Amino acid sequence: MNKRDAEFDFNGQKFRTVQTVHYVDGYNIVPSYGLLWITPQGSTAFLTTDTQFAPNQIEDYYNEADIIFHDCETAPFRSRIHAHYDELKELDEKTRNKMWLYHYQDGDLPDVKADGFAGFVKQRQEFAMHLTAVYTFEEAMINAGRGEELVGK
Repeated sequence: MNKRDAEFDFNGQKFRTVQTVHYVDGYNIVPSYGLLWITPQGSTAFLTTDTQFAPNQIEDYYNEADIIFHDCETAPFRSRIHAHYDELKELDEKTRNKMWLYHYQDGDLPDVKADGFAGFVKQRQEFAMHLTAVYTFEEAMINAGRGEELVGK
C-alpha cells in the first residue's frame, strides 16, 4: 500500500483510497483518489475515478481487484486527463476481462466485447458483490431466480 493511500471501514466493509494522477498543472501533480472496496468475504472492486493512463502506478490494484470500474475517454481528441479507450486496449487480457468502462463520451462506441473488456457501464446499471463473486445486477437476479447460489466465476 502506498503511504498516501488510507484504509477505512464503513458499515462492515473495508475501503482503501488509491492516489492516482489526475493531471499536471504547471509543475504540480493534481491527484485524484480511486477506491478499492474489500468485502468481508474478500471480494474486491476497484474504482479508478479520474485518472490518466498509468498502468505501472495502479497495476497492483488491477491485479488485486475482482472487478474494475475505469474511467475512459472515447472521443478522437485526447484530453490526457482521463485514460483513453485506445490506451486501455494495451492492458493485458486478464485485466481487460474484468474491466467495466465509464465516463465515456456520447456517440458511437467501440466494440468493447471484441476488445476483451467486460463492458461499458450504462446509466442506472447496478452491480452486486456477493460471497466471492461479482455480478451485474441482472446476472444476480437470473441466478437467484433459478435458485442457484451465487458463487465465483
